[in-house]
Amino acid sequence: MTQNKYRGRASSRDGSRHSSARESGPEMGAHGHRRERLQHLIGDALAALLRDEVADPRLAPVRISEITLSEDGSSARVLYVVLERPGESVDRPGAAAALERATGFFHARLAQALDLKRLPKLRFTLLGAVAAEPEREDPWNE
Repeated sequence: MTQNKYRGRASSRDGSRHSSARESGPEMGAHGHRRERLQHLIGDALAALLRDEVADPRLAPVRISEITLSEDGSSARVLYVVLERPGESVDRPGAAAALERATGFFHARLAQALDLKRLPKLRFTLLGAVAAEPEREDPWNE
C-alpha cells in the first residue's frame, strides 16, 4: 500500500486538492484571512491614490475609513469620511459625485497595483463628516 504524501488534504476526482476544515480554522473560514488581507490592501491603495494622484479638489477632504468585501469578492463597499475644518464648508454631495466619477480611475489603478484575477466592483458609502485636526508644525523642522 502506498503512503499518501498529501496527508490532511482531500483529493477530488479531477485531481485537485482542497484544504480540510482543520487547516483553515473555524474562526476565519476558508477565505477569511485572504479577504481581510485584500480589504487592507485595497484600503491602503485607495488612500494612497486619494493622497497622491487625484487632482479633483472635491476629493481633498475625503479619507477612506473601511473596506468591506462581499463573501464572493465581487464587490467592495468603501466607507469614507469627509474632513471638515472650522470655518470651511465641505460639499458632501460634490465629494460623492467626484468619487463616483473617479471609480473607473480607481479600478484601473487597483488592477495595476494588485495581482488579482477579478477586481471587486467599488461602491462608495459616506459615513459622515469628521472635524479635522488643526494643522501642526512639522516636528522634524523645529
